[in-house]
Amino acid sequence: RELRRPVSSKCNILASKTMDEAPREQPTSLRVLLLVLGSLLFIGLISVQLGSTYTAYIAFNFHGVGTEGIGLLFAINSLLIVFFQTPLLHVLRSLNRVILMGVGAFLLALGFYVLIFPYGFWVLILYCVIYTVGEMIFMSMAQLLSYSHSRKKGQGLGIFQAVNAVSMII
Repeated sequence: RELRRPVSSKCNILASKTMDEAPREQPTSLRVLLLVLGSLLFIGLISVQLGSTYTAYIAFNFHGVGTEGIGLLFAINSLLIVFFQTPLLHVLRSLNRVILMGVGAFLLALGFYVLIFPYGFWVLILYCVIYTVGEMIFMSMAQLLSYSHSRKKGQGLGIFQAVNAVSMII
């Protein structure tokens, strides 16, 4: 008789099943992996602007927004991620990951598009919320798709981090 270990409820929401019965993830195809890495490269090129020209752009185009306002935007970004990333991804977990990655990329781009309308601080807050939601969805799905490419999980994450680093250097 084969012994089966039950899965701890802390580790898996399918706690009533045994490890042998738990569903296995299908590996990501090479085509999807290339789409993920290409998207990551372009999104990284856009996102690197946050560290270099973003603050200068805000100071030049949104008069009256000082360092306190910029600091508040970065705080809103961080708080949104801390409090909403896990619940948001929990709600979206049953949807197609590739489509979710595309939605996240669209929201990232939409967030930057909002910045061309310098009508006040509320536009910056709107940008921050749209961009952050897009970032939470895109980065999580891209990393998950890279991770599930092969049985060598470290290799998938290494490729993900390498492409992300290259996009920051370019």
